[in-house]
Amino acid sequence: MMEVMSDETSLNESGGRSRFIFLPVTVRCLQTILLAGLMWVLLFLVAPKVSAQGTLRYDLIDLVDTTPGQDLWEYSYFLSGFTFQTNEGFSIFFDYQTYANLTNARPSLNPSWNMLAVQPDVALRADGFLDGLALVNSPSYMGPFRVTVTWKGQGTPGTQSFYTYNSNFTPTFTGQTTSVPEARSILLMGLGFLFLVGRRALGLRKNRPSS
Repeated sequence: MMEVMSDETSLNESGGRSRFIFLPVTVRCLQTILLAGLMWVLLFLVAPKVSAQGTLRYDLIDLVDTTPGQDLWEYSYFLSGFTFQTNEGFSIFFDYQTYANLTNARPSLNPSWNMLAVQPDVALRADGFLDGLALVNSPSYMGPFRVTVTWKGQGTPGTQSFYTYNSNFTPTFTGQTTSVPEARSILLMGLGFLFLVGRRALGLRKNRPSS
């Protein structure tokens, strides 16, 4: 009888050890699955949704205001999916009611483009625009296209209209710039969740009874 009880006790202890060993492995598998899923979500949200005509995305930086009463911002633009030839390009428009002082237009470290900033004109009710003219066939998109602006509206600057044009300056595509700030929030939330899962797994491993 004692031998049977001893065997049962040994079996239970062995089963308990197996359960404790299996739990961290399961958590690690769960972490891997969650991380893989998070990466797929980020790729879906962050990657530009390229249509047949391409897309133009933007990012914003709130700069230190150098002139009192003027809210200074910098746009960074990212093109994808378009094909330009020499003397073709794009124009991004800035509403004369909410934008002013377009300055420092440039494509970062990219000599394939000629950039021009035309100011909004309140008197003529004419929008300003940032123009990029391709200097070579199939120019590189390396580095974002940037411009500094004064924002006169409420809240933060946002999306804008734009078009691409051919060598005769005839528009070939019109659209709206897009931004994907939600992806950053999802990334931070996902990393935070994985951190908590990792801490939980570490705590379970430390509290596991020693054999």
